[in-house]
Order: sequence, then structure tokens, then C-alpha cells
Amino acid sequence: MGFLNKIKKNEFEIVMVLMAPLFLLHQGVPSYIFMLFWVVISLFEYIRGNKGIFFTLLLINTFQTYGNSIYKSDFLWVSVIYWILLFLFLIELKKLKKITWTLIPFMLLLPVRGILGYYYKFSTKYVVIEFILFTAFLFMAILFLNENKQTRSIFISRLKKYLLYFFPYLTLVSMLKGPMIDYKPFFLDEFGHFYLIAIFPIIFFSGFSRHKKIVLILLHLLFILIRMQYLFISSFAIIGAVLGIALIIGFNFLSIWRYFLGLVILAVIFLQIFTYSSVFGKHKIDQIKDTIAAVSSSISLEGIKKIPNSPKTRVVEILNIGYELNQAGFIPLTLGKGFGSFFTDKEYPFKEFRVRLDESAYSPLEIETKRFLRPHNTIPYLFLKTGVFGLIFVSILILISFLKLKKSNWLLYAYAPYVFVLFGAGLKNFIIIGILTGIMLGSYKSFDT
Repeated sequence: MGFLNKIKKNEFEIVMVLMAPLFLLHQGVPSYIFMLFWVVISLFEYIRGNKGIFFTLLLINTFQTYGNSIYKSDFLWVSVIYWILLFLFLIELKKLKKITWTLIPFMLLLPVRGILGYYYKFSTKYVVIEFILFTAFLFMAILFLNENKQTRSIFISRLKKYLLYFFPYLTLVSMLKGPMIDYKPFFLDEFGHFYLIAIFPIIFFSGFSRHKKIVLILLHLLFILIRMQYLFISSFAIIGAVLGIALIIGFNFLSIWRYFLGLVILAVIFLQIFTYSSVFGKHKIDQIKDTIAAVSSSISLEGIKKIPNSPKTRVVEILNIGYELNQAGFIPLTLGKGFGSFFTDKEYPFKEFRVRLDESAYSPLEIETKRFLRPHNTIPYLFLKTGVFGLIFVSILILISFLKLKKSNWLLYAYAPYVFVLFGAGLKNFIIIGILTGIMLGSYKSFDT
């Protein structure tokens, strides 16, 4: 490893990013070996104290890929990311000395929810998997709660670079292989939705000059247009982005009222891009408008049937989960059915509400057995797995983020929408939300992002 000393740390990270498509966008043994090479290098540098390259590895591998990545490729029959988490736990265990009252109840209830999950299990495999997911969230939150200001700032810096530069780069390179809309993984981009939520808060609150802000806004609007034309963006990612912009206006109205017209114009342009850049863009905007119209006209079971399929699926999930938790008793209602649990549609059948069930929503096994393991988005997912207390826990985290993060910190405007939309959407989000939660809980007024 002596040759590493001859390369500047930042330059080495740039090399890894530029070469990432060689493993992210390819399958086979050479691609796999190349991925493992960067994993070993990153872990070695982490031990040496250069954590930036390790954070970059975590982030660039969140890119939804049909090749090899630490989140989907196995080493000795176990996902590489699990080995990495075990590595972090073993070398950082002594550092985990501080924990806040906010996380303690959730941590103490982990084994309880594991037991509940085994009783209500979809399968033992998923009890174990979801126990690991929630444990990973808590571990990363506690780890970054105990990290120093410099390490937190390094992660935030890499996260901004990923969203501003690396994510667009990887997306555009991937498109050289053809229209990515033909690849199913891009419909299930677990972390890519965070780009839409965070990109404008980052541009507005990262200390860029006015001219650079304008250039970045124009470039990213163009990138969003391209992404909508050839890829896929969830309507809930759009909702998350709108919530972020609303928080910017709400927290800064007195200081930005002179620019209010400009923000309105930007919002209009943003919506126009989504509406007219592609069939998918118009479809997603129409979904949101039709949902609002249907709910406002008739808040009833008949009114739910008029909602477009995607949001209607979420509503029917919540109805079924709420009914089954209430029937199961006080403990499941308050603590959830636990990790690896499922819900059914016996009380509110999907078919009766004209919900279209296909593999973009649930796995073939879930559809065949009518036992649904993973509800969509934060509210139905946490409601099923962690009950009312879990929803209260997340609400407290969001409230604390409003109280602890200062108005000049872009994370203030991205954390709440991110958690509201994507908590539960895959291991990537459990890890990143855990990291941001630890940074947020450990932040103080002088924290610089």
C-alpha cells in the first residue's frame, strides 16, 4: 500500500469516482474484483484516518446499478455492505460512548420488535434482514453522534459533492449504454430520490456565489429534464422536493421576501419541466393533482377509488395496516408487528379499490400469497413494523431537526422530507438516514456544512 502515499487523498477519491462505472455498470468477475479492490483500499485508508475516501465509496455505490456494488454484490454469500458494517462496528465500538435520550427507547425496543416480528413473520429470513436494517440505522446514528465535528463535516462535504457532481456524472455515463428506462432497477432507485429533495437546498445554502448558484440551478434543471426524459423519478420524490422548497420559504420568508417572486418563478419552471419533459413527468404531476382533487372532493372509501394507482396503493396499505394492528391488540398497535412482519388486504381488498398489483409494487411471492412485506414509503412501513410509537419517534426526529439545525444549514430543509418519504426504502436509506440523524442530533450552532 506504499504507493498510496504518493497520491493526494482528494485526487485518489476523484480517480475512484471516475472509474466507478467500470464496476457499477458492468457485471462479471473483472468488475467484481475491481469493486473489491476499492473496498479494500477504502477500508485501509479509513484505518489510517482518511475517512473521506470511505464515505465516497459508501455514496457512489448508492447509485442504482445493474452491475456490481457494495449494496447488491455478495462476498462469501453475504452482501459486501454487511461485511463493511461489521468492520465499522469492530473498530469503532470503543468510540460509542454517547447516546441521546431520543434514541434510547428505540434501541431498547429492538429485541421486542424482533420477537414480535418472529410471531407475525413473513419468513425468518426477513425477520433477520429487517432486524439488521434497523440496527444499521441505529448504529450509524450513534456512530456519527460520537464522531467529531471534522468527521461529520467530511461526510457532509462528500454527500454534497455526490449530489452536485458525481450522481449526474454516473447517470449520464450510464445512459451511454442506452435508454435506462428499459432497466427495472432504475424504477427502484432507493437513494436517487434524495437527489431531487436535497439539490436545491444544497445550492441555496452552501456558500456559492450568486453567479455559481445560477449556473448550478440551470445545469441541474437541465439534468432533471434529461432524467425525466430517459429515466424515472417518483411522485413522492417530487413531493419531497416541494416540501424542501416550502421549508426554505417558511424558515426564511422575512429574509428572502425580496426574492420571493424569483422562487415562485423557479417553482413554476420546475413543475413545467416535470409536466412536459416526458410522458412520465406529466403522469407523475397528474397523479399528484388527481389525488388532491379526489381527496378534497370526497374523503370516503368511494373517494379513495378515484385516486391514481400509486398514491391509492399507499392509502389502502395504511387502511389495512391500521385495521390489522387495531385487531391484533394494544401491543402491536403501539409497537408494531415487528421486523419481518406483513399485512394482508382482507379487510380492504386491493381489487375492490381497483389497485393494480404488479412486480413494480410487490414481489411475485407477495402477490401470490397476498401477504405484503414492504409497504411503500415511511408512514405505512413504520406503522406496520414499529407501530404508533415508531411514527412518534420519527416525528420527534423531524421536530428536533427543526430546533437544532440553523437556518443556513441545507440539511434543515432536506432531512425532514427525506425521512418523511424514504425511511424504510432499502438498506442504503437506512444507512444514510442513520448517518444524517447522528449528525443532526450531534450538531450545534457552530456546525458548518
